[in-house]
Amino acid sequence: MRSALNEQATQIQDAIDVATIQDDIIRVIKEDPRMADFKRAEFLKELDGKILPLTTVKFRAPVMIANGAVV
Repeated sequence: MRSALNEQATQIQDAIDVATIQDDIIRVIKEDPRMADFKRAEFLKELDGKILPLTTVKFRAPVMIANGAVV
């Protein structure tokens, strides 16, 4: 029983961590004036909603935030 609770707690913390990363990316996208509106809308459509799998967020983040600029 305790092991199952620990596993659930880990899964919840992992989801919170991914949601935080995803939220940070969304904030950067919304605030960066250098990004074209159509690109911004594309990224926000993909990221602003349900929590994505960590592999998806990790893949998208380096593409979107390279050298401090959203690309």
